[in-house]
Amino acid sequence: MAGKANGRRVFAMAISPANVAVAVDRWQAGTGREAILDGDGRTLAQARQERLGAAFVMVALARGYTLRRLFEAPRGRVR
Repeated sequence: MAGKANGRRVFAMAISPANVAVAVDRWQAGTGREAILDGDGRTLAQARQERLGAAFVMVALARGYTLRRLFEAPRGRVR
């Protein structure tokens, strides 16, 4: 973004997925646009939501939860 602000072309690479996520978040905040994944057209927000959901299920299964227990409605009164 600094290169663009100074009228320069920048080619950059980040190896760590965490660094890429930070760079994309900064780009989205600076431009007001949404990043689109090349190949499938999903936004970064949609991809994150899907990945976080899958990660939640994997952690829960590793801790001994069953899929039925994860997705069944809570028992008792709901206020």
